[in-house]
Amino acid sequence: MHNEIIQGEREKVEYLIPTEVGFDLGDSTTPFQEQSVLGGTTEVLRESFLGNSAENFSTAYNLPESNILIEEQENNLDEETDLLTGLNDSEALLNSELEENTIRIEAENYTNYLDTTAFNEGAPYRPDTGVDIQYTQDVGGGYNVGWIEQGESLSYEVVVPEAGKYWVNVRVAAAGEDNHVVSVNGQDIWFTATGDWQEWQTVTGVVPLKLEAGTNTIRLEAPVGTEDKYLFNINYFELVKNPFSDSPIEIKVEAEDFTDYVDLTPWNEGGVYRPAEGVDTQWTSDVGGGYNVGWIKQGEILEYTVNLPTAGEYSVDLRVAAAGEDNHALSINGQEVWITPTGGWQEWENVSTVVPLQLEAGVNTITLEAVTGEAGKNLFNLNYFELIPVDLGEANEVEEVEVLPLD
Repeated sequence: MHNEIIQGEREKVEYLIPTEVGFDLGDSTTPFQEQSVLGGTTEVLRESFLGNSAENFSTAYNLPESNILIEEQENNLDEETDLLTGLNDSEALLNSELEENTIRIEAENYTNYLDTTAFNEGAPYRPDTGVDIQYTQDVGGGYNVGWIEQGESLSYEVVVPEAGKYWVNVRVAAAGEDNHVVSVNGQDIWFTATGDWQEWQTVTGVVPLKLEAGTNTIRLEAPVGTEDKYLFNINYFELVKNPFSDSPIEIKVEAEDFTDYVDLTPWNEGGVYRPAEGVDTQWTSDVGGGYNVGWIKQGEILEYTVNLPTAGEYSVDLRVAAAGEDNHALSINGQEVWITPTGGWQEWENVSTVVPLQLEAGVNTITLEAVTGEAGKNLFNLNYFELIPVDLGEANEVEEVEVLPLD
């Protein structure tokens, strides 16, 4: 386990700020709450002000050091900060509610990074690196990584106690009205703006990560966004051990991860994923985000080579959307499933097979074909399909599918 020693101080800090300085304690970047204002003296209390002296604070907030008084120091001992969780002794109590199978990693405790600027915009922590850090107003306090732009990434070396599948929770905040995506080891997690840079929400990946016992590299990236625009903030992420690793599983297959196809046009109409191939892909506004296959016409085929862990009967659920008023039929390995209009090309519903498919352990081919519809007319969109063991019972784990490449 990696440990880093950080000089820790709990301080009651009194700021002797003349009126003409004009320092606004209500500013959103300020990590303190105003307690009282008496005769030009503002007194605030922060119980865990780690790794910062009056000198550091004056630099970060552009205040004269002579106006900052350290009135008392309850504890000036070195504290061990565990890079596995990003918590030190004084912060651990704030996170005592974490479940036993949950690992929390603070965003600012990265081991490597790619940033579009060479300096730290906020600079209250690790000021000599390029990652932009500020104090957070989220529950528990501490820091968050902010000013995140498209293409920036953060990498973490995380020690996992046992191998298995781990769900990923990411604590994010974003102003504005745009949707955003944070990629975790290549898995895109979509979320909507929270209303402000310090209004926080937790978003969760659709499928768990497969991690090994010992050190694992976790990489967070902002792959989508407007150039030179701040996208979102990250406070921390969590790895939650999946308790159903040995239970029957659902297999989720994204429509865009086909291994072969027949398409009536040689180009990709949407062009956002696998643009050099003829299957038409676009961004989806369905829950979870990502891509969907669209512009599907009669006679077009998508083929998937799927590696299943166990043999048995599997029902098939498909996530579809269709505008217009016509019903359409989609064949799954020869069995037709009818799709009724959903109200729009991004209005999504589930449809299911009536009779389960009999599949073998190991490699299986799943073939989807649009078998009805007016020639040349766009019929429906497909986001993903799930293979659900008939004896699934109460387990409800979604397994990341292994889609085999073309030879």
